[in-house]
Amino acid sequence: MSILIPASLKVTVPLIVIGFAATLCTVNLLYHVPQAEHEAEEDSRKRLAQDMSRLQSTLEYLLLKGDRATAQHEIAVPRQHHEPVERRRGGNDRGDLHQLTHRRRPR
Repeated sequence: MSILIPASLKVTVPLIVIGFAATLCTVNLLYHVPQAEHEAEEDSRKRLAQDMSRLQSTLEYLLLKGDRATAQHEIAVPRQHHEPVERRRGGNDRGDLHQLTHRRRPR
């Protein structure tokens, strides 16, 4: 006994396309997504190391110079640069473009 499989193009072509799309999605989820996450983590680590090195050398210079106020300001400033946009807006969830583009900068 043989099982009859419909061989019409209306059935086989969509099945082949669905199988190919499923294969691509699987490869993407199993290989490319973890690789992209790993690269993003490495970039973040490098950026953090560069920021910390810059901050360390700046603080050493300022403290040797005796400028504690500017040193404390340098420590406080980087926290503001990496906050999400919603926090910088002051909690306004309206998405007001004017506030995003004309926010006050600390002095």
